[in-house]
Amino acid sequence: MGKQTHILIVDDSVDDRNMYAHYLCMKGFRVSKARDGKESLERALELQPDLILMDLWLPRMSGWEATQRLKVDERTKHIPVLVVTSHSSARPLECDGLLTKPCPLDQLGAEIAGILESRHEDKGLFP
Repeated sequence: MGKQTHILIVDDSVDDRNMYAHYLCMKGFRVSKARDGKESLERALELQPDLILMDLWLPRMSGWEATQRLKVDERTKHIPVLVVTSHSSARPLECDGLLTKPCPLDQLGAEIAGILESRHEDKGLFP
């Protein structure tokens, strides 16, 4: 039996964080949360999640900057980042996928599955 896939949700909206967390927990994922870009870097280093859901418009440090820092750090560059933002034209080059808010939860689940399958085939990372 493989380990439980761990997803870090980074969003300044409590409602969005809780909605994504509830959905992903129901799908069998382990979930952690961060409120801003600075906290996302700390949590990513500490927890080494399998995937990060990243909003772009965050306090203290933007999701843009956090994503860029994650992707140049040897300790976190392997972690895929799925951007979930209300700004459809915004896509950091460093991200591994993009969804526009509001997005249907089944679309979120499909995008996560696609990214994880391409990154972790045969590693038992699916709930």
